[in-house]
Amino acid sequence: MKIAIPLFGERVSPHFKTAPEILIVLSQERNDTSTLKFDISNFSLTEKKTKILSFNVDTIICGGIDNDTRQWFELRGVEVIDNVMGKAMEVFLDYFRKDLTLKKRRVRRSSSKKKRAQIIKLNFNGDS
Repeated sequence: MKIAIPLFGERVSPHFKTAPEILIVLSQERNDTSTLKFDISNFSLTEKKTKILSFNVDTIICGGIDNDTRQWFELRGVEVIDNVMGKAMEVFLDYFRKDLTLKKRRVRRSSSKKKRAQIIKLNFNGDS
């Protein structure tokens, strides 16, 4: 599995758009993990998204992320887990161990996504 974590120092960046670095974590087994860190401080948002996608990551774990960027990644098959705080490697290890707090975040986001879809559906039914 390949995970991308936008960084601010050693911590998960508060927002994807403003992250000066990106950490790519490749993990095949518990004892076989490698990391790669890239400076993306001078990249535009489009360049950041393209660079991350070029690594064929499965998941992005981040702090905040705007809806357009989240949808851009999700349409390309990349799972986005947001509202995560902490030291990047600790967050990765929690995710790798399938920590319940990350699972809860995914479930909560999925249910809110359904609610948004229902709201959008209601708005397109001719109600103005």
